[in-house]
Amino acid sequence: MKKNYRLIISMLLTCLLLFPTLALAETGSTNFSACYGGDLNSSDVTDFKNGFANQGWSQYIYNLKGTISNFKNAANSNIFYWSGHGLSDGTMSYYTDSGQYVSYTNGVKMHDQVGTTYISYNSTNGYYSDSVWNNKLNWVVLPVCNQLTTPANRNKWAMTMVAPHRVKGLMSYQTIAPDYPTDNNIAKKFIDLCFNSSGKRVLYAWLQANMYYGYANAGALYHSININDQLTSITDNSKYRQPYFNYMYETDQIYTIYDPFTYNNQSIMLASTGKDLTNIIPKNEVYDKVELDADNSVTINDDKSKFSDFSADIKNNETIIKDTIKYLKDKGILPNDAELYRHVTLSVEDVNELDINAPKNSRIAGHIIQFRHKFNNIPITSTNIGDYINVYIDSDGIYSLEKKWSTTNYNKARKSNKINSFIDKENAKNTALKHLKSRIDNCPDDIIANIELVYAKNNESDNSFVPAWEFYLANGSGYVHINAVTGEIMNSK
Repeated sequence: MKKNYRLIISMLLTCLLLFPTLALAETGSTNFSACYGGDLNSSDVTDFKNGFANQGWSQYIYNLKGTISNFKNAANSNIFYWSGHGLSDGTMSYYTDSGQYVSYTNGVKMHDQVGTTYISYNSTNGYYSDSVWNNKLNWVVLPVCNQLTTPANRNKWAMTMVAPHRVKGLMSYQTIAPDYPTDNNIAKKFIDLCFNSSGKRVLYAWLQANMYYGYANAGALYHSININDQLTSITDNSKYRQPYFNYMYETDQIYTIYDPFTYNNQSIMLASTGKDLTNIIPKNEVYDKVELDADNSVTINDDKSKFSDFSADIKNNETIIKDTIKYLKDKGILPNDAELYRHVTLSVEDVNELDINAPKNSRIAGHIIQFRHKFNNIPITSTNIGDYINVYIDSDGIYSLEKKWSTTNYNKARKSNKINSFIDKENAKNTALKHLKSRIDNCPDDIIANIELVYAKNNESDNSFVPAWEFYLANGSGYVHINAVTGEIMNSK
């Protein structure tokens, strides 16, 4: 028997030497928590709960009147979803234990409730904060406004993650968080990508889910070694005695007119120009309803091996676009009527949780490149209620491609009546602002960065496109669509 024990020990030591990463893996639990701390629509929390339950996960905490205790006790879950309202200093709305709502203006700084103070900071005894998130919790999703806006607030959230075996990644927003129904859709898309995409990478799933629904203001704060981790397959961070955080975020750029086959790269930054992109189209060339031949389902190819021959310098914002377009064209993936519309750069910065200054060492980590097309010279929206090709790129190349595309042949299109009059653009803008201010905390008057006339569907399942005023929100914070004929808000029910 002694020889057998020696043999077993020898084999284990050999495995550790040859495959050291085997000793550095954590297996996350299959428990989740989901809470609502706001006063509007809690259905995104319900959708999150149902999504994980349908995957066979166990519910730990589920409360549509989320309390501070819920927020802290989520430590016993693998993933925690908290939806509500918040300010850029970490203050959030919540409910008291008796069920009374406390608004964000009178709320508490939630990260301080969790724990943001070092209790050990040296190389001998290790680095630990007093965070109560010190059990099973690996992933935190906060669809709450402004939680990743400032370096100071990001540092506070980082402090809740300090120590071995603490939270690996926290996902939220740099500015405005989406409202119903977009937050529901993002939650469901996030879950789908976490479980069903090839990579199943949690942090990338968050950014991709937001971009799919038009939001380019999402971000993620995480331990650097956990960037590619999955929900339950996690790199053990206990080997790092001192925390090393990264912050990954999106920067949005819109291209007004772009011919991908001539590589014209004239572009504008929406957030800085406030330019009116309204098409100058004669009214008698616009139809109140257009049906185009298309499949409403989305084609997704996230098999990286299919794009293994793609090569580009991701650090160069100019050449990455040209190289991507050429590659897609040569592969026959990019239709002849495609125009580059949107380019989102994924940037990563180092975060020192004790430094209140801006993060250091900013570098490009990836790209999201989006194409759209037109019908009768009017763009079809590139959001989920339109057509698009979304290309997702990381340091290894293209890792996912989403495509929903209609046939825009004018003669084959089934057209209804030509429009004699539109809803006035300014009236539509006022309707959009009223809608936004009813759902967004401290909504600024200049939140609308650009206006464009597009064709869009009333919802994803519709077969018909209708003319709409598309309002693009500042800092990549999404879109609002107003039916240009009826004046009604679209895709909001």
